[in-house]
Amino acid sequence: VEKDTALSITGVTLVKLQQTDDETFLADLELVTGINIIQVSALDKAGNKAVLYCTVLYDSEIPAFDSVSIPGGYITNNKLATIEGVMSEIGVLTVNGADAVINSDGTFKHSITLVEGRNTVRLAFTDLAGNMAYNWQNVTLDTVAPTLSLDAVETMVHSQTFVLTGTVEPGSELFVNGKRIDIGTRQ
Repeated sequence: VEKDTALSITGVTLVKLQQTDDETFLADLELVTGINIIQVSALDKAGNKAVLYCTVLYDSEIPAFDSVSIPGGYITNNKLATIEGVMSEIGVLTVNGADAVINSDGTFKHSITLVEGRNTVRLAFTDLAGNMAYNWQNVTLDTVAPTLSLDAVETMVHSQTFVLTGTVEPGSELFVNGKRIDIGTRQ
């Protein structure tokens, strides 16, 4: 801004305006939530006028993970898993520090490599205004067969009914000749 130029700012609330001798200015403005169209006008002593506009989006809302899931399940025997979901808005997403693509409709899908045991997947999202949101999902890779043992089995019996006993790892399903057996809470 030239020296001795009248400066005005409209479109938002002007809190403070400073003009310096080195032809610069500093304006503290109070924005409203949403789009703010700011008009800056300079009028010199000869009556010449310059007008510039800028648009500033004020967004203080924290973005949200509308949904996040691991379609293959939270306990799996596959070393490669997919995490997918929907964001409330467009921005930048990382999954365990790696960039993930967010589609124009807010959806995302990202592949992750698991290690044996519990894996914590960290999602970090930053919207266009710099607001951040985080989400954590746990998925367990279990590639070890469940423990299964049979108690002593008689190989020759004289009755049509037969009682088979043994133990199975907690949380496992039990099948006998391909038929799922309900073992309840006893294992």
